[in-house]
Amino acid sequence: VVDDDGDKVGELGSIEKAGFLSISGYDSPLQVVLLSEQEGGTIITKNADGTNTVYLGTGIGRGGHLKTFNADGKSTAFLGTNAGEAGNLSTLSADGKNTVYLGTGEGMNGYLETFNKHEVRTGYFGTDKSLDGIAGLFDRYGDEGWSASGKK
Repeated sequence: VVDDDGDKVGELGSIEKAGFLSISGYDSPLQVVLLSEQEGGTIITKNADGTNTVYLGTGIGRGGHLKTFNADGKSTAFLGTNAGEAGNLSTLSADGKNTVYLGTGEGMNGYLETFNKHEVRTGYFGTDKSLDGIAGLFDRYGDEGWSASGKK
């Protein structure tokens, strides 16, 4: 696809048995890619520098997920299905370290974890194996400082 000046602004084709549609912006590199592959579909957006900013599509285990990236292309958030087929939301710092995890764990129970800048767990709120609620706070080294259970 070309614009009125004859500049390429889009392309429809295939690469290695995958169909794709790409769209470029005004005087910009490729900004949007739509792929159809064997595992599923994918949409990728890029900033004016050509760095990935969003990935929406099918991942490991054929589950769906959304990933966001900062201007340097480092992952900042993940929302979707993990390899264990359970949902989760994760956030990462600008240098790519885990800061928060909200998701499903063993026994299909939900939990929330927070981490410090060294990726050491500092907080936990969730459900234990007995299906009771639990909470815990940890020091900067990951050693337990306080915990409580909802069991009476």
